[in-house]
Amino acid sequence: MNKKILIGVTFLLIIGLASLFLLGGGEKERDLSKVEAPDAGDVAEEGDYEDVAVPSQQGPAGSSSGSREADTRFFDVVFEGGEITPKTIIINKEDSVRIRVKSGDGKDYNFTIEEYAHSKDIPGDDSVVEIRFSAYSVGEFPITCESCGSGGERVGTFVVTPGEE
Repeated sequence: MNKKILIGVTFLLIIGLASLFLLGGGEKERDLSKVEAPDAGDVAEEGDYEDVAVPSQQGPAGSSSGSREADTRFFDVVFEGGEITPKTIIINKEDSVRIRVKSGDGKDYNFTIEEYAHSKDIPGDDSVVEIRFSAYSVGEFPITCESCGSGGERVGTFVVTPGEE
């Protein structure tokens, strides 16, 4: 009988921990309520970020698991002199992202958003490297470059807002 109780308590503990993990576990997120994701042709409020990207294209992403319809947003980024232009990309959670990156000065670079497990080498020729993913975590994430400055240098910011619920 004690064995059955122990198994039952263990099972409830596992279910409780799994629920806590899946629901976020009280993880604190930075308040990004001052920042709005840009619509095509629009930019975020001035003051919070500099050199904010404007999507070059935007369209429906297909099915969305949330209460709002997700979008696909396309951004063009250029490396030059160890820096990227634009420096900030702002999107809504659940949006699909396509970032097209190229070198503007003939040098090789590396574009990394570590929190989203994306790292691409950008060749110094005129080719464009496209990075595709869906935004699932709200927050501010550094864009780094291994071949800029002393290596792993922050060159920009990727911002995911909660969007409209």
